Amino acid sequence: MAAQSFTDLEVWRLADALDTEIYLLAKSLPADETFRLADQMIRAARAVPANIAEGFGCYWPNRKVQFYEVGKASCGELMNHVLVAAEHQWCKDPKPLLDQIDRLQRLLHRLILSTLDMPEPPGRYKP
Repeated sequence: MAAQSFTDLEVWRLADALDTEIYLLAKSLPADETFRLADQMIRAARAVPANIAEGFGCYWPNRKVQFYEVGKASCGELMNHVLVAAEHQWCKDPKPLLDQIDRLQRLLHRLILSTLDMPEPPGRYKP
């Protein structure tokens, strides 16, 4: 059965759960990072489910895809922020978060392809 709401989408549920985990990590960063890395992490994490929700509400497939692509790009930004936190020893085990972000990017990639109703191009990014 087709999704009736963006909350029915597995990709949105995963993005929402990741948002919560990133929020907790961001709040554990040093106080001097509150308006630096922590703020950027929270904004990137919140952008993903928000763009999925906004895209779901669009009528035209190309417009939906624009929002899904922005959400996917925010995953890349978020992955960078988690790596920065790990480099500074603020995130002891980044692998679970990085794995979640990677899975989210793959699901968004599939959502984009299915929205466009096109086959996956050979030799390109493989989810």
